[in-house]
Amino acid sequence: MPIRLLALDLDGTILADLHTIPPRTQAAIKAAAARGVHVVIATGREYDITHKFVELLGLTTPTICYQGALIYNGSTGETIGREGMPVPLAHQLIDLARARRLALQFCLGETGTYVEAPSSLSRQTMTAVGATVQEVSDLKQVITTPPIKGLIVHPADEAETLTRELKNTLNGSLNVFRSHTTLIEITSPLVSKGHALATLAAYYDIPQAEVMAIGDHDNDIEMLAWAGLGVAMGHATSGAKAAADVIAPPLNEEGAAWAIEKFILQGSK
Repeated sequence: MPIRLLALDLDGTILADLHTIPPRTQAAIKAAAARGVHVVIATGREYDITHKFVELLGLTTPTICYQGALIYNGSTGETIGREGMPVPLAHQLIDLARARRLALQFCLGETGTYVEAPSSLSRQTMTAVGATVQEVSDLKQVITTPPIKGLIVHPADEAETLTRELKNTLNGSLNVFRSHTTLIEITSPLVSKGHALATLAAYYDIPQAEVMAIGDHDNDIEMLAWAGLGVAMGHATSGAKAAADVIAPPLNEEGAAWAIEKFILQGSK
């Protein structure tokens, strides 16, 4: 069956650095779109810092943002899906962050991203990706409607342990996972890139078997597992590789371009 819907992670998959899509990868994506494939970006980033890549690639399809909590089409202004976390749970997370002195920030989507006690690492990280984060004295006063996601920027050598501790403390009430060596993301348990991709497949009336996804990290696992053809990058985490059907070359060899060329442009299986 031909691939009709292609979901692409950004960081570690099609971005050579924080801001650049290599020429071969750009060409492959544009060629797939020209053939009528619905190409969508699926990222943990907010739409405001993702739309430049959507525009660069000439895409008019919806974008999966915030790990799947928001599906938004910037070309039409249509919101296809939105799933925030309950305010009481967000406030519980704020209490936990205060007690542990964690650099927790919340994304509210259309109204911005807020942080109460940023660390030097969190400031550096947000500056590097071009995100605008507003510092406030009391996050609880800002979080009065369901936030799309929480984000903790934490030193890489401690992030895995902290992720496990948060999972144990929250006990399934929220979804906790790493999207980067220093990034711990918290969302509603209903949120994942996989769920968002399934929503888009239904939106376009495309069967699961005709959906392809490419990713590299643990936040891509559900998406890789759900897609009819899941492709993990050669440098991907062990969890992402286990969820995938195919392992592509690593980022420095433009593995995403390889996969698009092989399975869409050349039609191999």
